[in-house]
Amino acid sequence: MSSNDVDRNQDQASCKRKRETLSMSEASHQCKQVGAFISAMDERPDLIVGLANGGIMPAVIAAETVGLPYHIMKVRRKSSRIKQRLKFLAKIARYFPSFLNSVFAKKFKRSFDAKYNQIESDSSGDPMPKVSGLKILIVDDCIDSGSTVAHVRDKMQHAGAKWVKTAVISWGTKHDSEKLHRVVPDMHLHRTIDVYPWTMQNPAYDEFIGWLHKKGFKLWV
Repeated sequence: MSSNDVDRNQDQASCKRKRETLSMSEASHQCKQVGAFISAMDERPDLIVGLANGGIMPAVIAAETVGLPYHIMKVRRKSSRIKQRLKFLAKIARYFPSFLNSVFAKKFKRSFDAKYNQIESDSSGDPMPKVSGLKILIVDDCIDSGSTVAHVRDKMQHAGAKWVKTAVISWGTKHDSEKLHRVVPDMHLHRTIDVYPWTMQNPAYDEFIGWLHKKGFKLWV
């Protein structure tokens, strides 16, 4: 598969489709598609950097698919941490899908995300890798506003990376990431942010936790 073929596939997949709840096997397949993109790059990266928690599985599977080293960085919006610590509510919400889609729930989510939109990171026991002179590919599950990707990109560039590119499963349409943070992914599969197994309301969430443990990772809470 050439890079032109990948570009054409991206163009065909870029239209927004209905949101889906993905199983572990379906998510794994999409992660391998990210790996296919890396294989088709004219200049392959030296290091894949995944963003915890959502980017762990995409980064690990993509890196293993092409035989490249990877590093996981703990970077997220504050709202993600709070949601993680309220995961019991998310599990209850699985049984009330109509409420999750209600106008009230959507307004609350927008207000919550706006209030706790600050970026936070944790490098304890997992310091940032040496990237001076290296070609870096940031891999994540999705780009929403682009704030976390921009944060990592800027850190890598400041540390002397030769170049920093981005590959994600989904590039969301709710926010203009290019206008907000100068973030446009070099690769994306589609423009709908699905309910991934690492999303707490996904029925496959416990299976994902098991996968994490087998790979030697712990959930960042």
